[in-house]
Amino acid sequence: MSYTVSVHIEELVLIGIRPGDRDRVAQALQSELTRLLRQRPLPSGTVHGELAVDRVVAPRQKLAAGDRRSVGQLAAAQVHSVLRSAW
Repeated sequence: MSYTVSVHIEELVLIGIRPGDRDRVAQALQSELTRLLRQRPLPSGTVHGELAVDRVVAPRQKLAAGDRRSVGQLAAAQVHSVLRSAW
């Protein structure tokens, strides 16, 4: 079964990120969330209509030197986790 998932993020607040990096972070979030939803899709038996999540708050995380994950990837993982829990 194939279905489409559309995620609308009204506002993304990232503390400590330079304004010039916002597009790169947003693109990384979009790419990683797409990858995660393909790898671990939402349960097909529960996909009906719309789901609204008021707020996703990720815990504070500092990336260690040499850590290859991006802020966007970490944010996507948190959004994916919340979506899976909400379904």
